[in-house]
Formats: sequence, structure tokens, C-alpha cells
Amino acid sequence: TASPRLEGIMIGRDVCNRPFYYAHVDRVLYSATGAPLADGGLAPSRGEVLTAYAAYAREQLRLGARENGLIKPIHNLFF
Repeated sequence: TASPRLEGIMIGRDVCNRPFYYAHVDRVLYSATGAPLADGGLAPSRGEVLTAYAAYAREQLRLGARENGLIKPIHNLFF
């Protein structure tokens, strides 16, 4: 049984490895209680995430960021 003091779990590394596994966690966890999603809608598609991230990455490159540091966050997006 879960501890009554448990407030959360750490999923950071797993999210990096399987980002879309968690795409609908809010909906799964909170839909039964009626709590809305943070943005009031559906999780974005992988393509929408990639499009938004591309704009961010272009700006970061313009500011001097290294390409390899920008690739890591999206490395497993389609796996």
C-alpha cells in the first residue's frame, strides 16, 4: 500500500527516455475527479512539439547554444 505521506514520484530520467509515454498522465490521473488539464485541452502531437521546439532551438542557436545540447531533449521524441 502507498504511504499516506507520499506526494509524488520522480520520473525525470524516464521522461527523457520515453517523453510521449507521459503525454496524457494528467488526463488519466485526474479525469475521474473532473479536474481540468493545465491548458484545458489535449496533449500536443509529436509534430506540434517538434515544431515549437524548432523555433526555440533556432533562437538558442542564434544566442550561441551548442547543437548537441539542443538535440538531447528531442532525441527520443518519436520512439
